[in-house]
Amino acid sequence: MDVSEMMSLSQEDQRYDSCLASTQVKIISGDAADILYGVSRMNLYSMSHSGVFTDLREFWERDMNDGGFFMPVLDACMVDGKRSIIPFGFALPVVYVNKHATGSDLQL
Repeated sequence: MDVSEMMSLSQEDQRYDSCLASTQVKIISGDAADILYGVSRMNLYSMSHSGVFTDLREFWERDMNDGGFFMPVLDACMVDGKRSIIPFGFALPVVYVNKHATGSDLQL
């Protein structure tokens, strides 16, 4: 990667951060879109704790019936007993170790 590509990435990051900051101001002021997607770099917990998001429990209990969802992940996103954040995915970080790379049979 050359310097111009690094500068371009830095400028992309700045634009992205600027957009996030603008969106956060809109959320706090009540002027944001009704549904937000892909705002994982924001402190959603803090904003949810402050009450800027709608509690979706009534909708969830009435229409979703928890069927087919991994509820521990959904429940981990509840703040102050409110379901104001619904994750659209999650990942489990893992490490794979090739036994040939270690030079021995690693026993765990």
